[in-house]
Amino acid sequence: MGGLFTLILVVILGLAMMAKVLLQHQIRELEAQYYSELVYHAQLKEQWGQMVLESAHLTAPLLVEQQARTDLKMQRPQHIRYLVLTEEPNR
Repeated sequence: MGGLFTLILVVILGLAMMAKVLLQHQIRELEAQYYSELVYHAQLKEQWGQMVLESAHLTAPLLVEQQARTDLKMQRPQHIRYLVLTEEPNR
């Protein structure tokens, strides 16, 4: 009877050790995936910053005006003043 009890304890202990090893393996895989995602996040953050800077540069008013003049041959509208003459009623 004592031998059966010992055998059951050894089997349970073996299963627990195998479960521990499998869990440690899964934890290592998840940690590796987590750190690779952190690196990817940092890369995306850097690209975002570069895009924001580029967007700010490309939409700068002076640059837009310069490109409109040179590339599109656009000009500012001429400021024309009109003088409207109306007839005043006689007094």
